[in-house]
Amino acid sequence: MKWRRTVSTLFSILAASGALALVVANLPARKARSSPYSGGFRALSDGGEEGLPPGFFIDPDSDGADEADASTRREIAEEDEESGRLDREYEEEESTKRELVKHERERAEAEAEDESATEDAESARRTIARREREVADEEEDGVARKRKYLGNLNRNSYDPNSVSNPYGTHGSQYSPDSINNPYGQYGSRYSPNGANNPYTTGGPEVVDPGTGKSLGTMNANPYDPNSISNPYGVHGSRYAPDSVNNPYGQYGRPYGATRAIIIAPDLDSDE
Repeated sequence: MKWRRTVSTLFSILAASGALALVVANLPARKARSSPYSGGFRALSDGGEEGLPPGFFIDPDSDGADEADASTRREIAEEDEESGRLDREYEEEESTKRELVKHERERAEAEAEDESATEDAESARRTIARREREVADEEEDGVARKRKYLGNLNRNSYDPNSVSNPYGTHGSQYSPDSINNPYGQYGSRYSPNGANNPYTTGGPEVVDPGTGKSLGTMNANPYDPNSISNPYGVHGSRYAPDSVNNPYGQYGRPYGATRAIIIAPDLDSDE
């Protein structure tokens, strides 16, 4: 009896399995989503492939599969387009940065060149100005170098080169070449070259250092026609335009007068 119940149970199980298989066989076919990388759809007859249960298959001709494939392609195309756009924007940004760096470098180089040119121009101007001063000094003191320079003829007691400066080289009564030294060759009243000799027609000469023009002889002889001590002479009259005694003339006015210098009367007294 016991084995009969067992056999009956087995037959019941087999019958139930057959009915279930029949039901599953008659179920409508289910469609699987396509993969954008599969290149299409293929039928699955054996089941179990790609994780699908037995009885499932992919219909390559279904409209849903075409729509899914087209949508996937559109998404890929949009992603590619977006990626390309981002790449282009990045390249444009990098190109702009490179241009800015280039312009900054060119501007810095131009500024450096301008600064260098400015420095060169300033240096050239200084050189020209220095040379002009040297030339002016050469023109002014050219006569003094040929004939011994004895000082500036003015009333400025603070001018180190003035014969009116009692402490200067050319104004001191103790300086050997001063016209104020009563024992010197240019200051003694007994020296033929003395500025204080009332009888000589010689003596130091007063000149315009810029032009070399003679402004008279410096001595105390009122009868010497060339003496600045002759009140009626060309160089001594207070009315003569180029006289150092004319208070309104260019060489005699107290302020802003043209420079006048005193030089030795002969070439043998250079040293």
